[in-house]
Amino acid sequence: MSKVTNYNLQEILALPIDQQAIVASKMAKTANTRLALIEKKKKYSYAGDIAKTYLKQQDRTRFFGGTKYLNLKAMQTQISEMNAFLTSATSTIRGIKFTQNTKRNNTFKEEGIKVDTIDEKKFYQFLNSEQFKSLRQTIDSKQIMHDFIEAMSSGEKYNTILKEYEKYKTTKDMTFEEVAEQRKEKQSKILKGNKK
Repeated sequence: MSKVTNYNLQEILALPIDQQAIVASKMAKTANTRLALIEKKKKYSYAGDIAKTYLKQQDRTRFFGGTKYLNLKAMQTQISEMNAFLTSATSTIRGIKFTQNTKRNNTFKEEGIKVDTIDEKKFYQFLNSEQFKSLRQTIDSKQIMHDFIEAMSSGEKYNTILKEYEKYKTTKDMTFEEVAEQRKEKQSKILKGNKK
């Protein structure tokens, strides 16, 4: 039997029927594992949604993993659906994250937000923080991101920036812009002191 590991649909369908059934069983195991992991991690997957739509039409929650199909058409239809799922970038957690980051980075570029000038990991950590979600309720998210990037680019530490944002949220004596301006003045004094 030829071993199929790249999920090439034409290659699979060219195999003898009994070997197609064996490959279909292996594909089902892989596809079902990926679906379960996507559900466990609570990630959105476009490919997963397409697969679930097919499965719902079949009154199933997972792909059939056996080798005894009712007929050739049913087997080949499932092989085709599994192939579409398994070859999609969003059928894996890594692929989902990559796709989300690519879309996010493209959006940032369109908005003039230059993430590549700072530690991206810290930036994404901030975007996923409760602090950012809370600030977004009263301030435009683009303004927050621009300010965060400017602060990080000027040498401010991540935790210091979060403390300043917390000060804004708790005191309400200062606007967001005043907190940002105060930080810039403080950073400017530090830089002037270092030049002496």
